[in-house]
Amino acid sequence: MMYSSCLLSTSYQHVVQPYHLHTNDWVAILVILCFFVTTYVLASGGAMLLKHGRDFLLVRQQERSFELQSSGYFRSRLLLILQTVLLLSLLCLDSFSLAKLTNSFQSPLGLLGVYIVSWSLFLLFKWLLYSLVGWIFFDAYTRRQWIDSYLFIVAVFGLLCFPVVLCAIYLHIPSFPTLLCTIFISFLCEILLFYKSFCIFSPSSYGYFYLFVYFCTLEIIPLLLMGKGMVMINGF
Repeated sequence: MMYSSCLLSTSYQHVVQPYHLHTNDWVAILVILCFFVTTYVLASGGAMLLKHGRDFLLVRQQERSFELQSSGYFRSRLLLILQTVLLLSLLCLDSFSLAKLTNSFQSPLGLLGVYIVSWSLFLLFKWLLYSLVGWIFFDAYTRRQWIDSYLFIVAVFGLLCFPVVLCAIYLHIPSFPTLLCTIFISFLCEILLFYKSFCIFSPSSYGYFYLFVYFCTLEIIPLLLMGKGMVMINGF
């Protein structure tokens, strides 16, 4: 009788285990997919990316022809842009949502899907803004040159962020150093975009006006909208 009462009075405390991205099979599949994309791009189009990187850094205007850009380069750039969206979404999931996923019934795949859609809309919105402003003030070649430079930087961002995401997920690096590395890469890409915009648009009569519009509208407004979207998604 005494033994039974002891059994009845015994309570088991429920310990909530923290959620980790490396335990999610779908996250592992996305990371492996990004690895294969990076390997494929560097193996098949690494030389072409280096060539376009040199052209990007040149002060002189490129020749008025984009025919040298092969279909392989466009395919590699598209894959890297898609990889950029996936990596940014994984970074958001790692930085903003892990603590909430531990103490809630939210689906990590659902949050990841929301992040993917949000970053895709963000890049699409910026592309539309660039196209609209370029259509108003510049000729078709200048617009295409700038859009090509912007997409190249987005693709390079996907390459540079892959080691950061890999270390954050599988080496359990804290969120703060991961965010610092991502901010540093973003700042470097913004500096390169500003340099390229100065090279492309400063010779024209509207060049300096475009630089003002670029920093005050085409960069700040999309970032503010994206920040507001992150606040709504994560419920801060």
